Amino acid sequence: MPSSTSSFDPTDTPQPPQGPWRKTVLLGAGLIIVASLALELLGRGFGLTPQVIDDGDLWCAERAKVRPGDTEQMVLVGASRMQMDVVPEVLAKHFERGNPVQLAVNGRSSTPALKDFAADPTFNGILLCDVMPGHYFGGQKEDSGTQATYVQHWHSRSFVSSIERPLSTALQSMATLRLLGWARDEGTQVWWKTGRKPKPVHVRMLANRSIIADFKTAKIDQIRALYLRDFHRAYPEALSEDKIEQNISRLEPWVKEIQARGGRVVFLRLPVAGQLRDEEDRVFPVERCWKRLEETSSAICINFADYPYLARFECPDGSHLDGADREAFTNELAKVLKEKLPSPANPQAKQIATGSAASRIPH
Repeated sequence: MPSSTSSFDPTDTPQPPQGPWRKTVLLGAGLIIVASLALELLGRGFGLTPQVIDDGDLWCAERAKVRPGDTEQMVLVGASRMQMDVVPEVLAKHFERGNPVQLAVNGRSSTPALKDFAADPTFNGILLCDVMPGHYFGGQKEDSGTQATYVQHWHSRSFVSSIERPLSTALQSMATLRLLGWARDEGTQVWWKTGRKPKPVHVRMLANRSIIADFKTAKIDQIRALYLRDFHRAYPEALSEDKIEQNISRLEPWVKEIQARGGRVVFLRLPVAGQLRDEEDRVFPVERCWKRLEETSSAICINFADYPYLARFECPDGSHLDGADREAFTNELAKVLKEKLPSPANPQAKQIATGSAASRIPH
């Protein structure tokens, strides 16, 4: 068989163009850093402050902090009132069991979380539930809405999110770049299209999913009107006795599931004021709703209106406390919780918790 020889010459291989690539890469990186710092300073100059963007991965990152079998760990569920009124770190100082886990979801019912914790055989901690009348007495479904979506995500999330989300949270906690991209001006238009200075947002979400409000920078009248409009759209008229009874009765099986494992459930009505409170009481009368919940539930029930030290706090927008009042309110709430929660140090707490409204007024 005839043999052949190769004429291949390695020197004929195309070579990459020669150039100062190291200097080019370093220069490009430097320009990116300088541009980022300039934009960050611009955002800070506009009054923007870093805040975390909430999503299902952040909720799951907090949910992962719930310790199986810990009967003293406190978990917070509810809507924006729980996020804005209660400071987990302050509760931690009173109970000395680590920071409570903040799992409330802005504007959404917490019943999906209550139902899910009831079905979790490893949970026997203290579940503090923010009772929004529309969510609990109005019968919002426990299998729909953002809270339900987050619960479903918890059961189907990938391990990658547990790595990506902490990195994203750390970056969002330090920088305003993302906020600068979608910030709005006074006319609610994207500022960089109109050339007008962006308006600072009056609420800021922290890495633990709590929210701090600064109502000095907010248009209070517009916010109040928006809350009333949304409430009227959702509940144009009072609910029937049967409907309210049905909505309340669905809660007790979940409460008993948690209590059967040694856990505790606290139903908490947080401050509401002004016209919004009037409308809530019109559609969901206290006697027919909250009082009925107290009568029929084996959970501990705490209504802010029954405690002068809780009722004295004002809600500038009608529905939430200002950030300046969060710590003081949480300190007072912690005193009530210590009185009500059964513990070896206070074995009579359960009996006290189910007493009359008069016995619930601290002296």
